[in-house]
Amino acid sequence: FELANVYHLQGNQEKALENIELAFKSLLPNFTPENETSNPNIEDLAKKELSLKILMTKSDVFYELWQASKNDRNKAETAFDQLKYFSEFINFLRFDLLSVESRQLISERIVQNFEKAIEVSLALHNQTSDSKYVEQAYHFAEQNKAISLQESMQENLAKGFGGIPDSTLVKEKETRLEIAFYEKKIYEEKLKGDNLNQDHLSNYESSLFDLERDLQNLVDKLENEYPKYYELKYKTELPSVIDIQGKLTKNSALVEYFMGEKKVFAFVFTDNNFEVIELAKSENLINEISRFRDLINNPPVSNRIIDDFQDFVRIGHGFFEQFLKKPFENLSESITELTIIPGGELTYIPFEVLLTQKPNQEDADFSMSNLSYLMAEYLISYSFSTKLWLKNREQIGGKAQKTFLGFAPIFGEKTINASRDCVVDELYSLNCNEGEIQSIYDLFGGQMFTKTEASKANFEALASDYQILHLATHACLDDENPMFNKIWFYKDYLSNNDLFNLKLNADLAVLSACNTGSGQLVKGEGVQSLARGFLHAGCPSLVTSLWSVDDCATSDIMVRFYEHLKDGKSKNESLKLAKLDYLKEADKIHQHPYFWGAFIQIGNPNALENGMNWTWILGGIGLLLIGFFLGRNRKKDLQSF
Repeated sequence: FELANVYHLQGNQEKALENIELAFKSLLPNFTPENETSNPNIEDLAKKELSLKILMTKSDVFYELWQASKNDRNKAETAFDQLKYFSEFINFLRFDLLSVESRQLISERIVQNFEKAIEVSLALHNQTSDSKYVEQAYHFAEQNKAISLQESMQENLAKGFGGIPDSTLVKEKETRLEIAFYEKKIYEEKLKGDNLNQDHLSNYESSLFDLERDLQNLVDKLENEYPKYYELKYKTELPSVIDIQGKLTKNSALVEYFMGEKKVFAFVFTDNNFEVIELAKSENLINEISRFRDLINNPPVSNRIIDDFQDFVRIGHGFFEQFLKKPFENLSESITELTIIPGGELTYIPFEVLLTQKPNQEDADFSMSNLSYLMAEYLISYSFSTKLWLKNREQIGGKAQKTFLGFAPIFGEKTINASRDCVVDELYSLNCNEGEIQSIYDLFGGQMFTKTEASKANFEALASDYQILHLATHACLDDENPMFNKIWFYKDYLSNNDLFNLKLNADLAVLSACNTGSGQLVKGEGVQSLARGFLHAGCPSLVTSLWSVDDCATSDIMVRFYEHLKDGKSKNESLKLAKLDYLKEADKIHQHPYFWGAFIQIGNPNALENGMNWTWILGGIGLLLIGFFLGRNRKKDLQSF
């Protein structure tokens, strides 16, 4: 194989193919290829790591041969077939990997191959007008998006419908919880640096090794003994274009982005149209995204206001022109609602703050009267993939019977102008989180925990009973180990590791803290955020943040959000109106997007499910009946008197 790779890099593709064939024969002595395009049966490829390398190189070779042929159709079809075979092997390979980290590593390594697959598919569509190629381009893009999250959620679903006895499911859950416990112990021991206890660490790692082996044995047993579980777990069908269009109204559109190494593709869906648009990817795009994030993730600095504003206008409008103008060209004027599925570094940008037009005066300030934000024209929500978008749209909320559960923990000393972030691992108490929880509780009732009562234990004991979960607190990112991104309670935290072993029944989770929608970016897979953890735990809709948010501005926006939510507005409209309300009353400094732009709505945007409304309605009917019977009894008493 190494020789094949050398020939490939030197541009000698014929020699590369000869050595790829020899590499396969060394792996599979009984493999007798008919020609250079032949591939073994996927199930026969036992050495997965080596097979992955061989197939990556082989698909690259046929891509290069197509490129050199100046779009020869036969060469294009051969490259397409090889890339499609490669994608099928990736599906097969992923099922063999137990850990989320292993699956994510695969996603990161194969982005370039899927980019090439999309390019070849679109070239064949242009040559043949065959719609199968443009739909396959979409499937290539979707196959490598949030895939480890989808697989983990699919496995959870399979457990519920696979005919597995409750006792076995309990054992499996207990094993996963023990694994999470020792992973946390190892994580916290390593944080001690020079002060770590090597004996403790070795014991933890030994226990973890044994538990992971036990879990693998249990999973193997489940797959062998419960065929329905196996079938559901490995159900890999991606949604079709028709599936997606069937969930869109005449007023809605969905735009999914694939960001490759060289190109960006936008997949645009409406109820009656689908198209794929190749977008320009400038050499300095990543730097421009980084600069834009700096501008919106931090409060304005007085001595840089004009320069920063001009950069904000230039990049904010430039991104609209680059990523939305062409996708919007064929959209009907009736479209008022957008679902955005970002890709790559675009995940860090709230599309709401992009500018549809440049202001008339370049020296204006961040004012709604001067800037044409995208959110003023559309209701915007987000998803991690179209498959998850469909799942969230179909998922029925309101399974929990209770309404609102809120948490506002206390930490250390209070500080002026606090943010809901971690500052050198020191957590300061917030000025406005308790008032935020109280105001929402006054609107919805339910239950709230503040100060020392806002504990992780109370959350874990009660969270599955409530339709709305609201956490007004601190959150911390761990880019080295995203499974230990944390959202804090009093003296303890909930990590992604915990959330992947938790079952929630909420219709909505509001993560009113810093960076809960941000985190480490894994190419292909996406950003490893706390929001993903809550989605995995069963929340079909989230409100989450993309940067370190201001404490009191956040509180103001959150209370307004719930006021609109109680009025029956959809979640994305409620968030939009809350931001617009805030902007109307904010002074010039607080009109800066730093104060209001961080929060986005992910997943199902619909108004709160009827379960909650029925609770109120039934309660009202109950009061009326009580009043009726009391009145009736009083009438009898008067008659007898």
